[in-house]
Parts: sequence; C-alpha cells; structure tokens
Amino acid sequence: MAGVNGWALGELSQEDIPSAKTVSEWITKGWININERDAPWSIADGPAEDMALVLPIARSLLEIPYPRTRWPRRALAEWIVRIRRAFPDFDDMQCIYQLAWTMEAAELIAGRAETSGELDLATSLRNSTQVFLAFTPWRDEGAGLFDAIERQVIPIDVAHEFGWEDSYLSWRGQQGLATQGEARSGQG
Repeated sequence: MAGVNGWALGELSQEDIPSAKTVSEWITKGWININERDAPWSIADGPAEDMALVLPIARSLLEIPYPRTRWPRRALAEWIVRIRRAFPDFDDMQCIYQLAWTMEAAELIAGRAETSGELDLATSLRNSTQVFLAFTPWRDEGAGLFDAIERQVIPIDVAHEFGWEDSYLSWRGQQGLATQGEARSGQG
C-alpha cells in the first residue's frame, strides 16, 4: 500500500490527504520525484499500435466502481503491450491487467530490494506470472493449468492470483462428476 511520511494511505483521514494542487507543487519543488516509468501512460508514449492494446485495459479499469483504479502508468502499459502482443488471442482484460501489474510490482520490488526476502518475493511474483502464461489457460478453458495444479506441479495460488480459482473449482467439480459417472458405468 502506498504511504506518505510513514502513514499507510488507508490510515489517513480525508483531511490528511493532500490536494492534487499541493502534490503538483511538491513535484514542481522537487520534494516528490516521479520516475518516468511511474508517470501516467499517454497515447503519445508509443507507436499507434500500442493504443489499441492499452486503451481497452484502461477502459476496463475506469469501469470498475471500487476500488477506484487510476489511469495506467507507463511501466504498467509496457507490460500490457508485451503480454497482449505475445498472446493476441487472450482477451480477459482484468486478468491481463493483473498479470501486467504483477510483473511491474516484481520489477519495482526487485529494484528496491534490501533483503533476500524481498528478492524472493519479486522472484515469486515473476514466476507465478510466467507459469500462468506458459499454460495459456484461456486456450483450453484452463484444463492444462488445472491438471498441473491437481498433480501438484504448480500451486493453486497461480490460479487464485489471476482470477481463475472459481474456474478451477468448477473444473474440479466436473472432473469429479466425470469420475463418478465412469465408475457407475463400470458397475453396470
């Protein structure tokens, strides 16, 4: 969670949160430094083809009523573009956002890591994303991913992190019904 002077933003009252004008002044004075990759993404930031890849994600974020999500940052937009170019058939905008956000968070944590635990967290985040993408669950309704979870090749956390846990539980229920049906047919 983001913080200001050691306070988590969730702990601040409405009166404690500075106005946009105040924050802008702090940035102008150099009291707050914004990394170029942390700046809001703009359609002017890359080739025209990127607009078609990032804008649907931005729209889906704006349509979520709570929590109010901000406009994508440049670093996030770069990951959205990479994922959508690599997997043009993947159209789950919320899941793509989560994957891109996870990769961006892993980069941020790794870049600022001061302990081996923080580096382990960054590696874990990166690995979860890569494993999810390697199984391309949107192409087979999750069957390969879910089978790997059942065989304990990968943890269920991978499905949970990217919003596929309900699909996994549904698939698991269908597998159980199929197994029961096969057993019944063998008895007759």
